[in-house]
Amino acid sequence: MRYTRYDLKHKKSSSMPFVICLTLVLFLSFLIGTVIFKTFIKASGTSQNAKIVSKENDKKSEGMANFFIIQCSANSKKENADKVLNDLNNIGTPFEVKNKGLYKVIYAACSEKDYDAYEKNVKSNKFDFNKFTISFSKSDLGGDELYDIISAYLEIINKFNDKNVKSVQVSSLKKWCSSLQNANEDYKNYKVIQEIKKHIASLSSDINRDNINENEIFIYNELMKIK
Repeated sequence: MRYTRYDLKHKKSSSMPFVICLTLVLFLSFLIGTVIFKTFIKASGTSQNAKIVSKENDKKSEGMANFFIIQCSANSKKENADKVLNDLNNIGTPFEVKNKGLYKVIYAACSEKDYDAYEKNVKSNKFDFNKFTISFSKSDLGGDELYDIISAYLEIINKFNDKNVKSVQVSSLKKWCSSLQNANEDYKNYKVIQEIKKHIASLSSDINRDNINENEIFIYNELMKIK
């Protein structure tokens, strides 16, 4: 019996493919990890910056005084403006001013804390209106004093939006106003402060519905002068 012998040569197993795969896996892991890390750091930085900007804006807002004018008409014909004025009388104490050939009907001049209530009232009664903002810094003595005087004055005259109010006593306002420290004459709105103080000092002991409009017009004109 014959036997045939076969010598089978075994190929030496190479470790090269394994090394390549391992290197590729490590590289991809490093790459993905780097991208995630940078994304996280960027997001964290953006959030921190947003917080800083928000705080800075809050500080700026705290240092600003804001008053608002709600105007419901600006017409070249007085009869048209008068009609709007009469309609608004049902929901407040509007007044009319003439400026640059236009008869403007103002529903209210008000402080920031009272604005939402006035706006809601105008909207619910289907009146068109424009809002004008008067802003100035109250971070110094002059600005702080101007803000306090206007706020106190508006609080008095806007009491007449309550139809049951016939008159408002202003003796305490006059006394308080006269006790205020004078702002520096270099303050840009110094003249406005002095005019309002002088007007308040000239008031009688109370304001009534007969003279409410002239007082509203006065403070409106002073607000328009503010720089």
